[in-house]
Amino acid sequence: MPIDIYQSMKDTESIAPHTIFQFFDPKHGNSYFADEPGLSIDRYRVYERKDRIYVKIKGLISNLKKTLDSKKLGDFSLIKHSEDDTYLLRLSLEPHSDFFKKDTDPEKMEKMRNLLKGTTLSLTLKVPNKIVDSSARIESKKSVKWIFDISKNDDFLKNRPDIFVSFK
Repeated sequence: MPIDIYQSMKDTESIAPHTIFQFFDPKHGNSYFADEPGLSIDRYRVYERKDRIYVKIKGLISNLKKTLDSKKLGDFSLIKHSEDDTYLLRLSLEPHSDFFKKDTDPEKMEKMRNLLKGTTLSLTLKVPNKIVDSSARIESKKSVKWIFDISKNDDFLKNRPDIFVSFK
């Protein structure tokens, strides 16, 4: 996130502490995941470089069912396909907040674009065996990566993105 946007939003009292800004403070971010059975944080790093602020969180899921049931990582579902022994991990496409309303006011959308301009979200997922299919760029046989960059594509502001990975 551009540091100037981060500073202007961080200093606004209307920003609730449970928003994305909690993850820019390792103490608050770690506490979000602390009581999570089946999930441990291996690395939590907040740093600045070239007028941007970054948050890098690396975790290990030891119990996928418990972690998904907690909804801490979002509204994901896991389905096992017995015919080919694959699993499908997918973020629900159902909108659960006003953020993903289809009828979002164009003026509100423009404010969001300006507010988040230059912000990028990157999500990397590694699986134990082999990736079969994904809505992300496949990095290797065991790793996929989604990149959401508001300056290149703002569709995810209007619609929840289709995030899925099928793996063995």
